[in-house]
Amino acid sequence: LDRWAKDTNGEPFSEETKEELREYIDMTEEGDLTFKGFLQIYALQTENEEEETYRDLSKHGFNDELELV
Repeated sequence: LDRWAKDTNGEPFSEETKEELREYIDMTEEGDLTFKGFLQIYALQTENEEEETYRDLSKHGFNDELELV
């Protein structure tokens, strides 16, 4: 989770944010983000800030058509 947050936002999540995510987002027992959790985060974010989702996904190698480039 921290590595994904750092790659996406430039820094890890605060402990408060991580606790909130653990409560609502699917993760492994070790606290790692699952694919389902990844989709949950982006579904919630896209409902509120679609452009931020595109910015985040571009940081992970996707274009505007959601193709990995």
